[in-house]
Amino acid sequence: HGSNAIIITPNPFIDQARIQFSNPEEKAYYLIIRDISGKIVREGRGIRGEEYFISKGLLSTGLYLYEFGNSEKKYLGKLLIE
Repeated sequence: HGSNAIIITPNPFIDQARIQFSNPEEKAYYLIIRDISGKIVREGRGIRGEEYFISKGLLSTGLYLYEFGNSEKKYLGKLLIE
């Protein structure tokens, strides 16, 4: 996939979703997941490599907003947990 995109599969998800992103230089990324009221419900820092797994854990079913990025780029989108 292109270096300017991330892929989250599956979305919607039940137990776990995978974020795939191009990161040939092994830079550190962060992930922030917020509920629809804007409250941070999950946060990850120092994400390296080219994939990262999001587990449902204690999150309720519903719609969430994610922010994934680093100091150079940022991706925003929606996650749906079924």
